[in-house]
Amino acid sequence: MENEKWMVCNKTGDFAAISERFGVGEPIARLLVNRGLTEPRQIEEYLWPKLESLTDGRRLPDAELLCGYLEESLRLHRRIRIFGDYDVDGVCGTYLLMTGLLRLGANVDFRIPHRRKDGYGISDRMVEEAIADGIDLILTVDSGISALPQVAAARDAGIIILITDHHEPGELLPAAHAVCDPKRADSDYPEEICGAVVAAKLMELLYSRLSAGSFLPAHLDVMALATVCDVMKLTGENRTIVKLGLKQLQERKHLGLAKLADACGIDASRISAYHLGFVLGPCINAVGRLEHAKIGVELLLAEREADAEAYAKQLFSYNELRKQRTNEMVERALEMLAELPELPDYILLFYLPECDESLAGIVAGKVREACYRPVVILTDSEEPGMLKGSARSIDGVSVFRILQQCGGLLEKYGGHEQAAGMSLRRERLGEFQERLEQVGHIPPELRQRKRLIDIILPFSYLNRELLTETSLLEPFGAGNPQPLYAKRACELCRIALAGKTNRFLKLYFWEAGREYEGVYFDGAEEFLQDLEERYGAETVRALWQKRTSIRLHLLYTPRLHRYGNQESVEIVVKGYQHVL
Repeated sequence: MENEKWMVCNKTGDFAAISERFGVGEPIARLLVNRGLTEPRQIEEYLWPKLESLTDGRRLPDAELLCGYLEESLRLHRRIRIFGDYDVDGVCGTYLLMTGLLRLGANVDFRIPHRRKDGYGISDRMVEEAIADGIDLILTVDSGISALPQVAAARDAGIIILITDHHEPGELLPAAHAVCDPKRADSDYPEEICGAVVAAKLMELLYSRLSAGSFLPAHLDVMALATVCDVMKLTGENRTIVKLGLKQLQERKHLGLAKLADACGIDASRISAYHLGFVLGPCINAVGRLEHAKIGVELLLAEREADAEAYAKQLFSYNELRKQRTNEMVERALEMLAELPELPDYILLFYLPECDESLAGIVAGKVREACYRPVVILTDSEEPGMLKGSARSIDGVSVFRILQQCGGLLEKYGGHEQAAGMSLRRERLGEFQERLEQVGHIPPELRQRKRLIDIILPFSYLNRELLTETSLLEPFGAGNPQPLYAKRACELCRIALAGKTNRFLKLYFWEAGREYEGVYFDGAEEFLQDLEERYGAETVRALWQKRTSIRLHLLYTPRLHRYGNQESVEIVVKGYQHVL
């Protein structure tokens, strides 16, 4: 925690006017301004988003052209095949296209690439299978924008191919009959949306053209899941989709997702964006990593309760196995890190031959969080003599640029600033390690984790009214973070173990003659060890017994804690620093 740099957001605005006009307290007015919301219209759309505010799908490039091909194919009963992707966005997008077209009477099926056999995107094998099966039209979702040779092969075979994607195009677009990607250079689509939302917008347009009613309203829950899991910024229409989609999830309107929530032990009435990104989404991702992502599509398509329940249990089981394998590899990497005399000032590389290549990115991300350095995890590939890996970076450091400087040593690489993948021959591992140390130096100012504080807020402000008003700012996620408060020189007067296995701590603070209860989830053992090193074992023993106190600067978020029929405001500690 001492290596963190805390910064207070000092944006200014007419907090009193915002507070009065929208009936919220000054802390909420400050939070709105911190998010760049100062105009009344902006604030109203943010606090109370409406479906009507979504961008018209006709603004997507080639949208009308693509729907024209689909209309014609429905009329002529052409065989349609959807090519999806193995992540949550691709799975959700495949479901949306399948559902939309099936309800219009289409002759349609789908294929999802196998992570290890096909790799990312459209593979040659998938195109060859479509040709052999006599497919008339291929419709992609969340993929295809970079599949130039595969698209050309399908078109040469007489197949109509329609691309829907949301990734950055290269210099050349694929030679498809229509390319619908909001990131095309000639696109005026105003926001970044995920692949599943592109697909849903196109289904809405197709339904409108066919006077078949509206498609979007019934599918906001699946769109919300894809949006959160693909880490889209929760602003503008993405925020509207997720906020309205969460309401549908709370009402259990989608059978498959309701059963998945049950399998994960989630109370549907309290489901949040957190549960989408860190509980439900990982279950769908896990089956794509360890088995085949088509099982995720089958869950979403399931119409019988028994089928949905069986698929949900299967996905949950795969995620539990994924977590176990991931934790084993993270522990191994951290053991290797602990063997170093000091934390290096360059990008870190770990060779974990026993790590499943589909888990390398998750492991890299967790190790990065533990040491706050860019991390590369390499593992043995199914291809003899080859290593494959994933990299995850920190703010301000582009792992893609670092890999560019290692290009001559790599067989293949790709990605962006924060995440990348690569493959290389095993005999070049030593050279790659040396090259990373040469080109991957991290300047001191970037090696320090930064935390942006919304407000310096005394505990006396914490009450149910503040939490109720704060809920208007939900859903929280990328682009709309959960409010983070700070309090200087808190008096910590007591500590206690908590949880079924004593894995976290209860912390009790004293302010103005009143005791406030807090909880610390980020490692009880490490916290206690840090206190002992700072204040001595005798002081820590006295804290257990409420015989002394120490002072800490605190980062926190409040939450409503329910125990039986009792409710209280609890302080969730997000970080601390010692008072010098």
